[in-house]
Amino acid sequence: MLEAARLMMYRAAWMSDHKHVRHTAETSAAKSLASEALLKAINVAVEVLGGFGCTKRHPVERYYRDGRIWVFAQGAPNIQKMIVSRALFGE
Repeated sequence: MLEAARLMMYRAAWMSDHKHVRHTAETSAAKSLASEALLKAINVAVEVLGGFGCTKRHPVERYYRDGRIWVFAQGAPNIQKMIVSRALFGE
């Protein structure tokens, strides 16, 4: 999943470099997949550490908090998916 998100990001960046190409859907798809991968990795880390992963003494707690904030700061995943579906299927 991580490699797919990386490749999608590279494609969106390439399209952005070519100013005449619209890349809104590609950028949103890359953000959505990267956010999904981030949340999945954080959840696995918290599950592996159990209760210790939720304490302030372990950095995973901060990663969980920061990751959730980062995902929604980039645009809610549902909004990103809506942008992609509108680009594919129209209004």
